[in-house]
Amino acid sequence: MTKAAVDSFCCAAHDGRLDTMLSILECYPELDINAKSCSGDTALMCASMRNNDNVVKFLLAHPDIDTNKSTLNGETALSLGCWNGSTSIVKLLLLNPSVDAANQNKQGCTPLWDAVYSGHINTINWLIASDKHLGDVKNDKGSWMSTGSRTAIELATGLSRHEIAELLKRFVVRPKQIKHEIRVNLKFKNAMASELFSLVVFLCDDLVKEIDSGISDLCVSSRFFAITKRLPMELQMVVCNRAVGSAKDTILTKDSEPAFMTLAASLQDEQ
Repeated sequence: MTKAAVDSFCCAAHDGRLDTMLSILECYPELDINAKSCSGDTALMCASMRNNDNVVKFLLAHPDIDTNKSTLNGETALSLGCWNGSTSIVKLLLLNPSVDAANQNKQGCTPLWDAVYSGHINTINWLIASDKHLGDVKNDKGSWMSTGSRTAIELATGLSRHEIAELLKRFVVRPKQIKHEIRVNLKFKNAMASELFSLVVFLCDDLVKEIDSGISDLCVSSRFFAITKRLPMELQMVVCNRAVGSAKDTILTKDSEPAFMTLAASLQDEQ
């Protein structure tokens, strides 16, 4: 593996060129998926910064992916997604059980703090609605530029982001109630089930198209099926059946989606 290959891989992730990434992996199968480019970013960070959904989906399915790898300043892919207000990326990352939503960078900033600083209330709502631990929302302090050391609530107040400040104040006092209210407003279960289904369709359809266009299935297969290891057996079967359907044109999206959505929603009810 060469440094040039890593730089090219991360650059392709930054630009959303999944076909180029697959070609690089075929040429360099030993490439470390978590290696940093000359700018200090991993491919997952690059894709998260640029809101490249398909690249993030592909990388999250890799068995060796480190979702919490950080920049020199301690920013993770989730931190960068929250900073940029990339809600679609944040939702994908929140689906991954290994993602640390309470990570603090060298200034003490958590992903929630980053979202508050940038004023992305929709991203904040998804963070709260998730099952992730967000750190000590009341007491954790971060700083950036001239903000001084402040909690997320103090930051929102100081930046005159009153709607965000009030939301966080209510969340600190009544976390379960506010989480429930936000989940209802976001139609959280259906939304996350849709995210899961879109991820399955991407892995089973879009990557198959990449293979059909000339990319060796050897470099894709282990990454493609890696996601099934993190799913319950029922959903594993949906993934596998969907893959077979994609290859043989026997199972259509309309046939597999209702079963998947029902299973995904019921599994969330059990959490």
